[in-house]
Amino acid sequence: MISASLRLVRPGTIPPSATSEFHVKGLVYIGAREFYAKRLAGGLEALRAQLVNPDVIAFWDQPFVASSWYDLYPLMAINQAASRLAGLPYTDLVTENARCIAQRDIRGVYKLLLNVASPELVARRLLVVALDYLDFGQSKGEFVRPKVFRATQLRVPAPFSAWMKATVHGFVPVAMGTAGAQDVQIETQIQGSHVQTSGSRVVEIVHEISWR
Repeated sequence: MISASLRLVRPGTIPPSATSEFHVKGLVYIGAREFYAKRLAGGLEALRAQLVNPDVIAFWDQPFVASSWYDLYPLMAINQAASRLAGLPYTDLVTENARCIAQRDIRGVYKLLLNVASPELVARRLLVVALDYLDFGQSKGEFVRPKVFRATQLRVPAPFSAWMKATVHGFVPVAMGTAGAQDVQIETQIQGSHVQTSGSRVVEIVHEISWR
């Protein structure tokens, strides 16, 4: 759902009057463009034709800067339009997109952080990487037994919980696989919500990641 008062978030510091308090780095939007250009029949032109909100169209048409911050809400409408074109569930495409972003960024901006020999170290460092894409939320993690890591994402906006889950299920197996982990499995639970002082409803998402 897109806010009726959607305002564009331009590259640079997030202004106090931005549409929402939830933003992602331009890397995410750049990755979505690259993915949908190849994945969808008709590419980006067909995707743009599916967008109905003129503010979302203007947002999608702007140039994105990898390290700058952008409102997350328009991405939900863009992903849903892509799912209609592909004839697939929204979350399936998000997971596919996250795999592609992982393959790109593990070889690029996060190469030094995730290019380690131990799956255990990668599991812990993924919490750092996940937060680096976002300007909201918190995380914590612990090993519950050997080769089983429990990661908890805190203060996740409820409207984005399905997107967040699908993103983790795409990104994490790729990252863990680069460190030699095999048969990576993720069990996810979205837990009770509460309202922040800003009025936004947030949830906790618990991922139990296991491998051999």
